[in-house]
Amino acid sequence: MGERFARIRIVYPALVRLALLGLTALAVDYFFGDRAALWFALVSFTSLLAFHFFYLSVLGAWLEKPSLDTVPEGAGAWSEVFARLYKSRRSGELNESRLAENEQRFDAFLLQVHTGVTPK
Repeated sequence: MGERFARIRIVYPALVRLALLGLTALAVDYFFGDRAALWFALVSFTSLLAFHFFYLSVLGAWLEKPSLDTVPEGAGAWSEVFARLYKSRRSGELNESRLAENEQRFDAFLLQVHTGVTPK
């Protein structure tokens, strides 16, 4: 259930924006006519598409050199996406450091066993 809710938290803002743009286009149609509503819808949806393409390019640039220090910040649904990337990357780096620490301890243990020194 948590995973499903998490997906909804990402998609919901985009769906709300689409619904608001659609309702606003209907209002423009009512007050200014069909042609104005179509132009409004075209400009609005094109702007929304450009917004998402911009953040896709930001994501693509970050994926070229992913770093915890350079995780981008976003707006709308993209803020949730980038926050999850940060959490995932942070978790991965913590796991890597724990693994390296365990490997060092294991190597030290093997060295002690090989030399005949028993650990305490």
